[in-house]
Amino acid sequence: MVRFKSALAVTALGLMTLTACGEQVKEATDTAGEVTGAVTDKAGEVTGEVTDKAGEVTGAVTDTVDGAKDKMGELTGLATGLPAFKDSAAAALEAVQGGDFETAKTEVTKLQEAWTGIADQVKEKAPDAHTKIEEGLGSLTSGLEGDSPDGAQLSTTIQDMVASLSSVEP
Repeated sequence: MVRFKSALAVTALGLMTLTACGEQVKEATDTAGEVTGAVTDKAGEVTGEVTDKAGEVTGAVTDTVDGAKDKMGELTGLATGLPAFKDSAAAALEAVQGGDFETAKTEVTKLQEAWTGIADQVKEKAPDAHTKIEEGLGSLTSGLEGDSPDGAQLSTTIQDMVASLSSVEP
């Protein structure tokens, strides 16, 4: 019977120990769950911040690239547009000096088309040249409409327009 009581006491003591361990395991599991939740929340917060910052950087890079494209378009426009304008002006001048005012009208139309492609860039770089050319194109158009155009005046107008572009570099 003593053995039975001893065995019963040892069993009771073992059960109490196991119960205490179970509570510690439960506490550890609960704490681990809380820590995991906090880490997960912080990771989500940091991920959101990184995503927002990446969006800002992407936007800034896109703006920079778009600005570079616009600038290249301007430079390309002037680089090709100025020679086209000057070529049309030379052809119009040759027609005027030769007294061929019908051809001069056609060449002035080409001159106006060439001007349309570069007018904004010229206005930005050299506002005075822009004004001079705008006025010159108006004078050429009206000067060629009459029955007897003044070739000397038309020639001077064309030469002045081309000279005003000397301040504009592509």
